[in-house]
Amino acid sequence: LESSLSNAAMTSRIVSDTTPPQLLQFSVNFTTDIVSLTFSETVNAASLDPTKITFTNSRNNSFVNYTLTSGSVVPAMNGPVVNLMLNTSDVNILKLLRSMMGISASPASTLLFLGAGAINDTSGNALLPSPTLQAYSYGIDTVSPILLFAALDLNNGILTLSFSEPVLSYTVNVNQMTIWSGVSSYINYTLTS
Repeated sequence: LESSLSNAAMTSRIVSDTTPPQLLQFSVNFTTDIVSLTFSETVNAASLDPTKITFTNSRNNSFVNYTLTSGSVVPAMNGPVVNLMLNTSDVNILKLLRSMMGISASPASTLLFLGAGAINDTSGNALLPSPTLQAYSYGIDTVSPILLFAALDLNNGILTLSFSEPVLSYTVNVNQMTIWSGVSSYINYTLTS
């Protein structure tokens, strides 16, 4: 063992990493609500700041922009790929913006850019502002909305429905809605318009 140690080359100088990471590509999946970010090198997953991630539908960042409010890294492991679980509020706003603007759910109309310092590499070098990138892949929302709550105001004739996610109001078909007087009641009324 001693002879092998004496033959080993000695390191006389270590050069520190001073190169900031770069965002190479991203993918988004609106069924799992996960954004996958791929960087040029291993990054410190815990340093990701979701509030510096902005979705847009234009390369010049001037048409529709939405900056995330939070999110959580899953799993929180260092590497060149970081997966961010979007929070429900951000997902719902992104879906609403998409439907209001009539934008197709595709990689071509889903772009993203990261602000300076959105993440650090494992040497502590902060990301510089990234160029706006088009999604590498886009997973459409395949989860149907769930009716969470309904309230009927008989005085004003208003039925209020609350769903698990944004819905397109023009797709509501009142002819398929039946109001029951109670859980175990046989008295019901199917709406007609």
